[in-house]
Amino acid sequence: MGFKEKKAFGLPEIILTILIVGFVTFFFSFFGEKINKNTFAKKDKIFKIQINKILSKMDIENKLGGHKNTDSFVKQLQKYSKIKKTCNNIYLKDCFSSSFSHLDKIISADDIKTSKTLGKKYNTKNVGVIFNNGITAIISYNNIGNCASINKMSKNEERTLNCVGIIYDLNGNKKPNILGKDIRFINASYNKCDGVEYDGLCIAKGINGYNNWSEGKEICNAKGMRLPTTEEIYKMDEYKLLDSGFYWTQDETNTTNKAIGYWAWAHNIVELDKNAKGINVWCVK
Repeated sequence: MGFKEKKAFGLPEIILTILIVGFVTFFFSFFGEKINKNTFAKKDKIFKIQINKILSKMDIENKLGGHKNTDSFVKQLQKYSKIKKTCNNIYLKDCFSSSFSHLDKIISADDIKTSKTLGKKYNTKNVGVIFNNGITAIISYNNIGNCASINKMSKNEERTLNCVGIIYDLNGNKKPNILGKDIRFINASYNKCDGVEYDGLCIAKGINGYNNWSEGKEICNAKGMRLPTTEEIYKMDEYKLLDSGFYWTQDETNTTNKAIGYWAWAHNIVELDKNAKGINVWCVK
C-alpha cells in the first residue's frame, strides 16, 4: 500500500496564516489594554469614594485628627476599614510592589519611606497597608497641627483628604506597576502641591464668594495656579470636594461677557455673567 504524498503549504496559505496571527495578536493587545484601562478607572473611582467615606466618618467621630504619626493613624484606620496587613517603613515591600515605573524611571518602594517622598511636609514615616480587597498602599499622615474638619456636617472633604497622602496599587503586587495605570495617588505626588492632589491635579481653595470672573483668575494666578476647566470641576464635584454653591471655571462661552460656571447643588454647568458676584473660586495646577 503506497503512502499519499502530503502537500506542503504554499505561499498564499503562509501569508494568510501570518495575517491571521497578526490580527489576533493586535486584537487581544488593543482590546486587552482597553479593558484593563476601564477596569482600573472603575476600581480607582470606587476606592476613592470609599476612602472619602471612611475619612469623613472618622472625622465626625473625632478619630481623624491629632495622631502623632502615621502608625497611630493606621491603627485607628483599621477600626474603620478592612485591612489584611500593615508594614512599617523598613518593610514596605511586604505591603507594596517592590518597584514601579514612572516615565523612564524605576522607583523602588524603599524610596517612599517618608512623607517628603510623596510631596508632603509631614513630620512622619510612611506605613504600608494591604486592604482586604487586594489594593495595596503606602500612607503618610499629616501630623502637623490638626488636619481634621471644623465643620463636621459639611460634605466638603478637602479638609479630611488633607490628613493623608496615599500612593496605592489597584492591582496589588501584579503588573503592570506603572504610575497612572494601576499605580495612583490621593493627595500625593512627586511634585510639590500645597493643596489636595487628585489624579495629578493639585487643587487649592482660592476664596469663597464675592468674586467676579476676572478677580477669580487673578486670585489663582497669584498662587501660581489657574481656574479649573469644566471637566476638572466635574471631577472635583464627583469626589465631593465642593460645597453647594456656584464656582467659576476658566472656560468662556460664545456669548459676550459670559463664562461657564458650575452649580454644585445641581451638579451641572451654568452660563454666568463675568461680572457676577458671590461666585466661589477654587484653583488648580
